[in-house]
Amino acid sequence: MQLSNEAITSFQELYKKKCGIELTFEEASTKALEELQRFAFIYQPIPRKEVSLYSKLKGVKNTK
Repeated sequence: MQLSNEAITSFQELYKKKCGIELTFEEASTKALEELQRFAFIYQPIPRKEVSLYSKLKGVKNTK
């Protein structure tokens, strides 16, 4: 995966604003890609059987 220069520059600005640390273009590129990979790993659909199990444990009726 490769990010546009605009996306990396935007990440640099956000990082400096939120963390107070100025990153080089290369550092920003690396950190931004790491964040996207982390997000892609975490943000996955929940399998239906796990939703059903959660609903049973919490006593919630499954609407589907």
